[in-house]
Amino acid sequence: MDDKPPPRSRLRLDNFSRALAGLREAVELRQSRPLSELEKAGMVQRFEIAWELGWKLLADRLAEELAPPEALTPASTIRAAHAAGMIVAADEWLAMGKLRSQLSHTYSEPIRDQGLKLIAEQFLAILTALERDADARQA
Repeated sequence: MDDKPPPRSRLRLDNFSRALAGLREAVELRQSRPLSELEKAGMVQRFEIAWELGWKLLADRLAEELAPPEALTPASTIRAAHAAGMIVAADEWLAMGKLRSQLSHTYSEPIRDQGLKLIAEQFLAILTALERDADARQA
C-alpha cells in the first residue's frame, strides 16, 4: 500500500478551487443585482484569497515540476510560471497582484468599484484557466 500523501500542489489546488467557487458566487450575484457595501467587501476578500492561493499554487507546481524561482515572491513566481508555460497571461497576473495590493492597502470606492469590474470581466476567467489547467495536469 502506498500511503504517500498527495503532492502539496494537489492540496493547494483543492483550496484554490474552493476559494474560486466563492469568487464565482460573488461575481454571479453582482451580475444579478447591485451589491451592498458589505457584499462588495466580501467580493474583494474572495478575490484576494483566490489570487493569493493562485500564485502559491503556481509556486508549488514549479517546485514539484521544475525548480522554484530564487526569490519566492508573487512576481518572480508568475514570471517563472509564464516562462515554463504554466500560464499565458503573465501581464494580467501581475495586474491582478497590483489590484490585490491596492484593494488591501487603500480604501477608495472608485478603485474598489473599478476593481470589481475588472475581477468580473477579466480576472475571474484567468483564475478559472489556472484551475482548469492545474486540474488537468493533476489527473
